[in-house]
Amino acid sequence: FQNSPEQLKNRMVVPHADGTKLYLFNFSVAAHLKKTALTKSLMTMLAADLAKQKPQGLACITVSPDGVRIAQRLGMTCRGSLTIDNASEGVFVAG
Repeated sequence: FQNSPEQLKNRMVVPHADGTKLYLFNFSVAAHLKKTALTKSLMTMLAADLAKQKPQGLACITVSPDGVRIAQRLGMTCRGSLTIDNASEGVFVAG
């Protein structure tokens, strides 16, 4: 992750076709790793990766309170909800 980020095949940041917008997906932290130095480092690196790309738009859909907290940490606010299989999920957008 630190030495060869270009080799990552399953990134959590998906660029929009026009290259200016990003959709953050499939991020989670295993319960036993929450609030550890490792996850703090990973979140710091993720935020730096996002900032380096300078997106004009950033969005995600949250499925847990942890996802809400991470979206908010990355500067996103809830703009609505999406119902899938009778479960309401937050739609978060930056800006």
